[in-house]
Amino acid sequence: MSSSDASKTWGRRSVLTALVALPACGFTPVYGPAGVARGLTGQILVDEPEDEAGYLLVTRLEERLGRPNDAQYRLALDVSISDRRLGRNTQSSTAREQLVGRIRYRLIDRSTDQTLRRADLTNFTSYSSPLIDPDNTPDPGEPYVGSYVSIREARRDAGERLMTILADSIVADLLATAPDWQQ
Repeated sequence: MSSSDASKTWGRRSVLTALVALPACGFTPVYGPAGVARGLTGQILVDEPEDEAGYLLVTRLEERLGRPNDAQYRLALDVSISDRRLGRNTQSSTAREQLVGRIRYRLIDRSTDQTLRRADLTNFTSYSSPLIDPDNTPDPGEPYVGSYVSIREARRDAGERLMTILADSIVADLLATAPDWQQ
């Protein structure tokens, strides 16, 4: 038996041992038939959004958690987004920017108004924002570096990505902590 055959056999044994041992340690898949995700689908009503970022966040949360149907819980959100300039080019203008999103949320039992879970989550994404000097327009055929429109669209796209990241972080946090607060 070659060493590669031995490692394949050992790898198979490890996987089989892990599969047998996981149920014994109390592991339950979150999306399995008895997992906590099953009981949360359509049970969380997210507060109405106040702006475009909030709309994107609520849309993603409803994609992941399901649209509420006589929801047992309410999710109150406080969203803040800040800009950070990261890179500068030789003309001292910003070439890369970072959007930092912070979400403070509270999960509230709708029947008792009791706060069941509270968390503060932060994440970021970035985008390029290179501008050309308007007085130094490139000649035809030269690469065009950036414009105000392309930078605005890059920022909008980064904002969408950030809201997706934050919504996914909220869902992951809710699923991981559900055994502590779920009734």
